[in-house]
Amino acid sequence: MNDEQATIDTPPNHRLFDQENAVLNPVLRKRMNKQQQQQQQQEAGASAAPIINFSFGKEFADLFRGPAAANNTNAEPPVYTPPVPAQNANPPTPVYTNAAPNAYDLACPTLLQPNRKPGIDMSLEAFCKEYELDDGIRDRFQEHRYKHARIFRFLTINDMEKMMFMAGEIAEVRDAIDRWSVAA
Repeated sequence: MNDEQATIDTPPNHRLFDQENAVLNPVLRKRMNKQQQQQQQQEAGASAAPIINFSFGKEFADLFRGPAAANNTNAEPPVYTPPVPAQNANPPTPVYTNAAPNAYDLACPTLLQPNRKPGIDMSLEAFCKEYELDDGIRDRFQEHRYKHARIFRFLTINDMEKMMFMAGEIAEVRDAIDRWSVAA
């Protein structure tokens, strides 16, 4: 190479690139800073401690698992089996849930079955008209201050019997609520 050519490592022979010039241009200042950084890294690299990597196999991890895992590497982990409760002479009261979403449980004490959600809310008058319940049923509900269909989800068969509903009227109301409600 010709000594008169400027390269990345050799700046041009000009007064603006004179390193002893007190006012350096930004390019030369950046080059000098870079050279200083490289020199510091080389000095630090020579005195830095060596990096050592270790690779541990499966056997090393078995030390922390205990002797059973180390001896039997193909064994599956133990499966937790919950204790079986003792059988009572009196079985618990059944929970009123049905496997089939449209099954009707006659033993359910509430008018709204557990596998159903309330339908759209409407006034008691609109409900009775929509589901063809007679005026006697509507009047008995109004007498006991029922005003909206959404309240039927709290009503039980026992409550209806206390209100003096007849068995046929209870069946009609249950049918109406079953048609009004939606599957859960």
